[in-house]
Order: sequence, then C-alpha cells, then structure tokens
Amino acid sequence: MKGATVRLLILFLFLCPLLPQDNTFDFSAGLSLSRGNSNSTRFYGKGIIKFVRKDAGFIISSNYIYGRGEREVDTNQGKLTFSTEKPVFGRWKLISSASYFFDKMADIQGRVDFSLGLNYSMEKKSVKKVSFSASYSEEYEAYFTKTSVKKTRRLALAMNLRRKMDSGAQFSLAALYTPSLIDPGDYRFEGEASMKFLMKKPLWLNFSLTERYNNQPPLVTLKKNDIILITSLEITL
Repeated sequence: MKGATVRLLILFLFLCPLLPQDNTFDFSAGLSLSRGNSNSTRFYGKGIIKFVRKDAGFIISSNYIYGRGEREVDTNQGKLTFSTEKPVFGRWKLISSASYFFDKMADIQGRVDFSLGLNYSMEKKSVKKVSFSASYSEEYEAYFTKTSVKKTRRLALAMNLRRKMDSGAQFSLAALYTPSLIDPGDYRFEGEASMKFLMKKPLWLNFSLTERYNNQPPLVTLKKNDIILITSLEITL
C-alpha cells in the first residue's frame, strides 16, 4: 500500500512542470446543522482544477464529506484524483488517472487506483455533452481492521452527461461501474446526479445526490450502499 501511494505522489510531481497555462477552477462547500430533537453537523467540500491546452489536459479533483451525529461520527470519506486526457483521433481521447480514496465508516483506510483507457465524447453546441470511457485499472486497498492489502485488476466503465437547461441552470449525471476481472461477484457502482442554479456570477447553488454501492464490502456487518444528499455553494472561475 505504501508503494502504491509513493507511485501516486511521484506521478503528480512529474506532471506538475508540464502543466499548461489555460485553466479553470471549480470550488464548492456546504454545511448543514440541525439542533433540537436531533443534533447533527454535515460538511462537504469539493474542488476541481483543470489545465487545458490544444493537445492535452490535466485535471486535479478532490472531495471530502464529514458528518457527525449527536453521539458519533457517521460520515468521513474523501477522494483525490489526478487525471490526464490527450486527443488521439476524432472524438477519441487517451485517458489515464491515479486516485486515492478513503472511507472510515466503510473500513477503507486507503484505496489507490491507477488506470489507462479510452474516452469518446459528443458535444452539441456547448449545450449538451455526453462521454463514455473504458479503462483498465490496478487497485490497492488497505483496511482499518485488517493488516492485509487487497490487490485487484478491474475494468472501469464510465458515463458522463452535462446539459445546460438555460443560461442559469445546469444538470449533470455521472456513473461508474468497476467490476473485478477475476471475481464476478466483486463489483462496485458509483453514481452522482446534480442540478445547479446560477445565483450571481461566479456563484452557483448546487444540489446533488450521490450513491456508492459495493457488492463485497470489507466487513459483512457493513451495508452495501451509501446514499448522500448534498446542498452546497459553488464558485466557478
């Protein structure tokens, strides 16, 4: 697991000097509090930085969710991803990524993933964009309650949709299916649907629903799915 994390950091340090100058920034954060019959606190933060030039693109994305009820922490998860894309011909792109994910409630101390694949994108007048991708990935997963590290070879199938409803509203949908190439029963599904509304440039109000499904969770006592509803403010530069 330590070796996989080192590879992730080396990849980031190697790519930093190659970053192009054109870039976009998206940051969002949300906080919810409830007091009375039930006391709870929820925090959500997300950031995406995209560097683009004619022949390549580099994206850094991260998100973190923390929730605490009246007696204990019930949500504590985050993800950091470095990804690249390079046009090869027509609408096809060569894509690669390296990511780190943790989820304390799901007993995942760290999941490091490296992937390489192809992406096909269709865009209509900058109003609607649909993309599909297929990648081969190698995954290393460590746990809080186990000393062993699980190594898996997976297929990653992803679909992304972004549609502008009008000048002040935008809908997006993302889905990711990652089955093991060896064990048919070892597969995961991640989905996120979001709707955001422009308040005043560059500020948006974002509503999103995310679900993570793991058919083989690390512990038999854990539920297979995790659903989170988020309301946040987003700044796009």
